[in-house]
Amino acid sequence: FGKGHVQTTAALVNLAGIYCEMGDSTKSRELLETSFQIEEQYYGPTHPELAITLNNLALSCGEDGDVPRMRHLLQRSLAIKEANYGTEHQELCFTLANLGVACAALGEIEASIRCCRRSLLLCNWDQSGPTRRRQGSVLLRTATVHMALHQEDEATQLTNLARATLFKVLGPQAGLRVLKWECDRMSRIWDAVNRKDVVKSLLAIKLATTPSHDGMRAQQPLRAKQPSDSSQNC
Repeated sequence: FGKGHVQTTAALVNLAGIYCEMGDSTKSRELLETSFQIEEQYYGPTHPELAITLNNLALSCGEDGDVPRMRHLLQRSLAIKEANYGTEHQELCFTLANLGVACAALGEIEASIRCCRRSLLLCNWDQSGPTRRRQGSVLLRTATVHMALHQEDEATQLTNLARATLFKVLGPQAGLRVLKWECDRMSRIWDAVNRKDVVKSLLAIKLATTPSHDGMRAQQPLRAKQPSDSSQNC
């Protein structure tokens, strides 16, 4: 196909994902920037395929310390998805959750809460498989916003629900692996804005489950002070 062909973008995105898992957000960002440029030229600026790459690129920017650009790219991704799917489609939930994290990291609390609320409302809880895997990620990323706002009960409830969702859909071992990967990725973003308290909470989630001789022991639920209903709509 040659360098710069649209058929190379899948390989670029997959390779970027590998670098992301290795913790090399800078290299991941470079590859996604290249993929984005190719896709934008081939598909045009409003194609839904471009929104996916924008979302991935935004996260890499956040991990690399550029949270303002993370927010900008997510806003563009959201606009593309709303134009293609409407404003109440579940396809928006991932981008909204990520945008909630970016806004909270920049101190834009009201905007962050609005994004988190929309994200959870748009998740289709009756679906299964990859959709439920995405729901687990949305729940955990939304939980980090509550951690940043010092809303411990809401953060605990969402974290426990994220863990239960991932373990149910993927099984204990795969669920734990995804949970830890999500914690690592969110930790890099929050660390970039010097929120060591959130990073510490995410580390506690990772350490709450340890291997046993019989495989992977189920993670013990984190304890909240009192039940709260606010996690249902934020």
